[in-house]
Amino acid sequence: MPLIVSDPSPLNVLIRVGRVDVLPALFGRVVIPGAVAAEMVHPKAPEIVRAFIADLPTWSSIQSPAELMEFPTLATGGKSPEVGGSKSSGF
Repeated sequence: MPLIVSDPSPLNVLIRVGRVDVLPALFGRVVIPGAVAAEMVHPKAPEIVRAFIADLPTWSSIQSPAELMEFPTLATGGKSPEVGGSKSSGF
């Protein structure tokens, strides 16, 4: 099952510390929604992160979800936030 990145922060950190290679080892494929990719190419994003998005590895792809997924999280007290509309600044 592919990993779908709904927040750029973990991916940013793995790229910046040089350990993004753990993702295909754990998940096979990584799907990055368009909104997350757009945040990662923001001018304030680190150059290494922008370079990653500009030249994606074969195990990753940028795809916009056909429909929003909902799932409960501890951070929301069990409520179901929408994935895909994140406004966080993962920098």
